[in-house]
Amino acid sequence: MKQYVLIFSVLFLINTGLVWAQNKETIHLNIEPYFGNKKLSTATYYPLKNGDSIQVEIFKFYISNIQLLNNNQAVYTLNNSYHLIDFSNYQPIGNKITIQTDVTFNQLKFQLGIDSLTNESGAMGGDLDPTKGMYWAWQSGYINTKIEGKNKSTQDKTTNFQFHLGGYLPPFNCLQTVLINLKKEAIINLKMDLSLLLNEIDFKTQHHIMSPSKETVIISEKASKIFSKIE
Repeated sequence: MKQYVLIFSVLFLINTGLVWAQNKETIHLNIEPYFGNKKLSTATYYPLKNGDSIQVEIFKFYISNIQLLNNNQAVYTLNNSYHLIDFSNYQPIGNKITIQTDVTFNQLKFQLGIDSLTNESGAMGGDLDPTKGMYWAWQSGYINTKIEGKNKSTQDKTTNFQFHLGGYLPPFNCLQTVLINLKKEAIINLKMDLSLLLNEIDFKTQHHIMSPSKETVIISEKASKIFSKIE
């Protein structure tokens, strides 16, 4: 008799698990780079407010610790969610993230960059592999955001710029949190408007950031504010 009860209990748990799994919904999170109201192209020069124009050739960044919230309360966390989004070389790589859950939510929260615990663990695999070109060294850790390109000034010849934004140790911890209000839907399209960030930089005086610094923190904070929901 005990055998039958045990078998029935196991079958019940399996069937319950299957039903729960079937009730999960697949949510697609898509991230697209823009410059103003146009999708970013690495082959195009874009005008800045100061009269200059820039061409973005490399644009990479990390999205981590993805959470769904309902009225500011976390209801779902995507475990081990370290995603390298790469819009370099004309090919958007990794800009589509899949989430499977059955929760009710009205907010999306994530971090722009890599947390200190992961940085202190040293170089890792997958999207965190150093061969991805987003790792400095154990002292400085991962590069959260990398933007490289050319600045064409009316006064100067074409000049290259490089902004490698990262750092996890005080006072130059550059990890940023992004919170976006939205409604529950199967496809969430996010826009990153680089014009909001690059128009804040004076390219005549600031061309290169290659290590953690006060300027790195300031630009990282600005970078976290360029996300919005595409309606």
